[in-house]
Amino acid sequence: MNDYNAKNNAAATGNSFKFQTDADRMKYLLGSKGQSRVSGYYEGLYASIYALTVVQDGNTLPSINGPPATGWGNRLWSGPILDAINIGDKFLQDRTSRSDYLGVEIAGYVYSAGASTLRLNIISDDGVMVYLNNEQIIPLASWAYQGPTPINSAVVPLNAGYTPIRILYFEGGGGSQLNVNFSIGNTRLQNLGCACFYNYKQM
Repeated sequence: MNDYNAKNNAAATGNSFKFQTDADRMKYLLGSKGQSRVSGYYEGLYASIYALTVVQDGNTLPSINGPPATGWGNRLWSGPILDAINIGDKFLQDRTSRSDYLGVEIAGYVYSAGASTLRLNIISDDGVMVYLNNEQIIPLASWAYQGPTPINSAVVPLNAGYTPIRILYFEGGGGSQLNVNFSIGNTRLQNLGCACFYNYKQM
C-alpha cells in the first residue's frame, strides 16, 4: 500500500491517523474512496479535534466562537465523518490518545434539493453549540459543563442548495458524549453519507 493509500485507509477506517497539514487534508479529500463529487462538494462532514487550554479548572469555558479563539489550542486530529455523529471516550481516545480537555469542530454543508426544514436532536456531555448559516440554532445554555443532556433545536428553515453548518463541542473531565441526529423535512437521517452532507467546496 503506497503512502497516499495508507493515509486514506487510516482516515476512512477511523484509525488514529492525523492530518498534519492542510495539504494532507486535501490529499485525502481528492483521493479517498466513498466520497461523492457533486459540484465540487465531498461527502460527509469534516471534524477536527483540538486540545483545550482553559477547562482544566472545571469552571472556565472555551470560547463559543471555536478555534482559534480563546481556550482552543493545538489541532490534534482531523478527518471526515461519514457515519452518524456519535462521539465518546473511545472516539476521542482512538484519535488523540486522550479523552479529556478536548474540543471538536464539525463543519460542512447541509444539502437540500428544495426548500425544506432542519431539526436536530442532540445529547451532549459536556457543551455543544450549532450554527446553521452562521446563525445559532440551539440555546446558549447548551454551552456548559453538564452530564448527558438532551437538546433539541427548533425546526429551522433550510434553503435549497448547500447551507453551511458548524457544530462545536467541548469535553472537560469525566465521560464524554455527543450524539447528533438530523431530520430534513419529515426524513430522519441515519448517517452523514446520504447525499445530504458535504465537507468541502472545491474553488
